[in-house]
Amino acid sequence: MTKTDLKSRNPNVPLPPGAHTLSTWADWDHHYRIVWTEDRSVDGHEATVRGAAIQMPDGHIDDGTLEEAPGVHFEFASAVDMTTEQAREFAALIVETADLLDGWAAR
Repeated sequence: MTKTDLKSRNPNVPLPPGAHTLSTWADWDHHYRIVWTEDRSVDGHEATVRGAAIQMPDGHIDDGTLEEAPGVHFEFASAVDMTTEQAREFAALIVETADLLDGWAAR
């Protein structure tokens, strides 16, 4: 596929369900774009979980064979311990985010 083909196809590629992007196809030389899940936070804690994946010009999510597999990212604003309830909630958010990314990749 030539760059002209990539550029002409990119604008019409829909995002996966529930995804957003902060970049454009041009940011990655029209070869892919990075798509993100929503940020998911633990109640009463500053821990955040989000997922990211690489979407190719044909709309599929890379499984890691071309660029990089989808990944779950964590952010902690502080080193404050979690309660056991918060830890369970955080674990559930990680699993939910991983499941969403797996669903995108399976489409």
